[in-house]
Amino acid sequence: MTDSQRSELLKRYLAGEPASALAKELSVHRATVFSFLRRADVQTRYRILTDQDVTAARSMYEAGQSLATIGEHFGVADRTVLNAFRRLAIPTRAQGTNQWSRKPAQ
Repeated sequence: MTDSQRSELLKRYLAGEPASALAKELSVHRATVFSFLRRADVQTRYRILTDQDVTAARSMYEAGQSLATIGEHFGVADRTVLNAFRRLAIPTRAQGTNQWSRKPAQ
């Protein structure tokens, strides 16, 4: 990132924009954004899924959406959704599979 991009990132994050949205716009990983923010001594905020979010996420997942898509919807990492499901013993599909990738019976 250029100095002007870092300056803009800092300003926008402090104004309340989510790190994931900023990372996507800058075409960098969220970890890059958080690493920069830590070096700038900025207190980072983390999005936590509420019980209502998890209920909605479960419905989305059962309708066939991926953890990544659901995470994007809620502004969190797919791993955050997975961890919430595991805490509540919500069953998940095996990694690398979903209902859309199954071949139809012949």
